[in-house]
Amino acid sequence: MAHEADHTADHHHDDHHDHHEPGFIMKYFFPLDHKVIAMQYLFTGMAMALIGGFFVYAFRMQLAFPGTSVPFYGVVSPTEYNSLVTNHGTIMIFWVAMPVLIAAFGNFCIPLMIGCDDMVFPRINRLSYQIFLLSAIVLIASFFVEGGGFGGAWTAYPPLSARTDYNLTPLGCTLWTVAVGLEFIAFLLGGINFIVTTMNSRAPGMKYTDIPMVVW
Repeated sequence: MAHEADHTADHHHDDHHDHHEPGFIMKYFFPLDHKVIAMQYLFTGMAMALIGGFFVYAFRMQLAFPGTSVPFYGVVSPTEYNSLVTNHGTIMIFWVAMPVLIAAFGNFCIPLMIGCDDMVFPRINRLSYQIFLLSAIVLIASFFVEGGGFGGAWTAYPPLSARTDYNLTPLGCTLWTVAVGLEFIAFLLGGINFIVTTMNSRAPGMKYTDIPMVVW
């Protein structure tokens, strides 16, 4: 009986150890939970929306009152105007619309809508957000290098993007390119996770035709 009691106590101790709650830092800054990662994408996208909104405020004020000092910014030079327009479009597409509408809602809703506990690759899911956050930091950093950020339009189509007077500096253009590349890598990892989770972790009995249209 004593041996069984000790075995039971050890079993309960192991269960307690296995279900140990992560600390605040691990839970909210390095999470594996798809819902928390979804919130990270959402809040980062909202923060980038504020930055993109400030950019549009600055260049619209320049259009309304040419040559005057814009409150909280200063005088917008021609090169700065191109940079503001370019990075406003870049941010609103790649760092607001995509993370909020695809990554945030996808991470939150897909596991719930197909009946699974989490994404198939939670660590890749976490890595995807971390790369996305790094890409946002690199993009914002491009404004603080000598000459400013990239100004060749958010689509980066030549001949406009190939002109040195729109590129401003090679470093600003390079950082913009690196930021977009990192963002694409982040969403590639996230997309793979979405597809594999939907294909392999559906609830028992759920056919492809039963998958909600939102997931498709």
